[in-house]
Amino acid sequence: MNQQPLQEPLSEKDIQILGQDIFHLDGDIHRLVTFLNQSLKERNSIFGLSKRDDSLCLRIYEVLES
Repeated sequence: MNQQPLQEPLSEKDIQILGQDIFHLDGDIHRLVTFLNQSLKERNSIFGLSKRDDSLCLRIYEVLES
């Protein structure tokens, strides 16, 4: 059985925030972020979602090639 080597976690030097905004949304937002991450992984984009009080912060990152 072939196992791929584990990738090291990205550091702040490896990613750059392209944009962020705060939203007041309900529903399958986590599914949307997962969909975006899976669809745009090949384009070196990462989407992050965090909770801030009663709202959500969506961040878009670019993975910098080293």
